[in-house]
Amino acid sequence: MNARKPNILVMIPAGKRYEHDKIMIYDQVRSDYINSYFNTGDMMVYDSILKLLDFADLDVLKIANPTEADIARYNAIFDYVILRASNFIHEYMRWEKAEWVLGQLKIPVYAIGVGAQAEARRKVELSDESKRIWSLIAERSRAIGVRGAFSAEVLADNGIKNVEVVGCPSLFRNRDRDLKLALKAPADNKRIAFSLRRETSHYYAADTKAFTRMQRELLLRVSDTYDTTVTIHGEPEEKAFFAKDEAAIGQATERLRKAEWFTPENEARLTDIYRSRLFLNDRVEDYDTMIRKHDFAIGYRVHGVLPALANRVPGVVVSYDTRSSELAETFSIPTYSAEAILEQPLEKVLDPGQFDPFKKNFGSNYDRFKGLLDRCAIPNRM
Repeated sequence: MNARKPNILVMIPAGKRYEHDKIMIYDQVRSDYINSYFNTGDMMVYDSILKLLDFADLDVLKIANPTEADIARYNAIFDYVILRASNFIHEYMRWEKAEWVLGQLKIPVYAIGVGAQAEARRKVELSDESKRIWSLIAERSRAIGVRGAFSAEVLADNGIKNVEVVGCPSLFRNRDRDLKLALKAPADNKRIAFSLRRETSHYYAADTKAFTRMQRELLLRVSDTYDTTVTIHGEPEEKAFFAKDEAAIGQATERLRKAEWFTPENEARLTDIYRSRLFLNDRVEDYDTMIRKHDFAIGYRVHGVLPALANRVPGVVVSYDTRSSELAETFSIPTYSAEAILEQPLEKVLDPGQFDPFKKNFGSNYDRFKGLLDRCAIPNRM
């Protein structure tokens, strides 16, 4: 007889759940579609971890306005808490009342696939609150599963030692240990998905003006050469174009000019791309459907490239911060700095031979992620 499947709590979810393990945008985000910023990468990670877990039902762990009755219910009905994988390890993280809630719970708390965020590999001093939160989580589980070596190093520097590097669940969302990439000769790649991250700050890129200039140059070069879909991931200006709202497009254009993304030299070309080649998904499963129609992915968004790879579409990461670089390192994904990729012929960027390390290590990376779930006694479908 099969064991009872667990009921689970999710801490800091990202999206509305439907059909058991699928995620889409919240209704309130949809109601203010253009003006709201909601990162579809967070939805991808949330959707992916649910794809891997074997559970009966799910609820959200309240950390903003919890009550004693909530705590009693959590301890009586639920089997464990999972912190959705994301970049929660940084100096500015605010946890609301999570410390009090976690302190009251009698059930395990797991963090699988969490990561540190910084613009470069450097010392990160977490707040006292964050140190206490991570200590609570570490005490409640066998180990904290992190994205890569940098995240493990940051936690260790802040006193959290029981950490294992497992990467991100989005690479394994299709639960296919025998994944085979649909690799093609460079000349046979016709359709390219380019994941855009236009907005940034000093916390993500050391030189934001150079970041903008180089990303725009690469986008224009790729779109001039290939049948390109530009995937957008939440920025309101791009959403205005995607929604074809002319009033909002006018306002967005002014903001894009002010941000020096649209300049006199490139505005016409970018406007053409924005009016005809953008893609935004309200449901995570729609991204899967879209990406499978492409030959290759080039990503300023790691959650544009990882789900492409999960769907057998080869992809390379343009690295500009620790999050993108450490995930690429963990999974042996071909990676270029923003400067280096512009120096390469596009044929070299599409070279199938660069995926040999990824192919060689995929099975062991899959086993490593599953192994932590198994050692933590988390029922899973991997």
